[in-house]
Amino acid sequence: MRTLTTSTRCTLLAIAALALTACKRGSEDIPFGAIPQPVGAFQNTWQDAQAFKAEAADFVIYTYEWNEDTAALNPVGRRHLSELLPRMGTDPFNIVIQPDLRRSGTAEDSAGNTAAESLDLQRRLAIIDRLRDHEVASPEERVLIATVEGGLYGDESVLIQQTFPYGGSSQNNASTARSSAGNVSRGSVNNR
Repeated sequence: MRTLTTSTRCTLLAIAALALTACKRGSEDIPFGAIPQPVGAFQNTWQDAQAFKAEAADFVIYTYEWNEDTAALNPVGRRHLSELLPRMGTDPFNIVIQPDLRRSGTAEDSAGNTAAESLDLQRRLAIIDRLRDHEVASPEERVLIATVEGGLYGDESVLIQQTFPYGGSSQNNASTARSSAGNVSRGSVNNR
């Protein structure tokens, strides 16, 4: 039988001590009787965050919803705002007005705003007035002018949605992608 040298014994004892400390430390971090998260808990958290962002995106009034170079909403914008008004009391989101970036110039008004900034402020005031008419609490704090994060194109969201568990049947993934590429709402697709 081979005997271990002193240096080998010391090395093995050091490794054993480190292993025991790591195990002990891990057990201190996890309380006794802790139950692990169910399968999919972290995926659901990610999906919930994406759904929250999608709900917030409902509260964006885009530049195409305004009549050209005015502070008056076009029919699409009026319908959109009429859908938002009942939700203002229950949803935590602010209305975000997408700034008009098409206009450029250095001409400033008396307040030092360019023409585009002045138009954006007029649009903000118009929305605030509509919120006041519907008795929304603190409308000045609920209407912002801000650029909007880029989203997904319809065909991209179909492909992402199909990678989730229960996200789509394998039989009709191609037909779903073709038929609903432009009709995707909040990342969900109705498979047929």
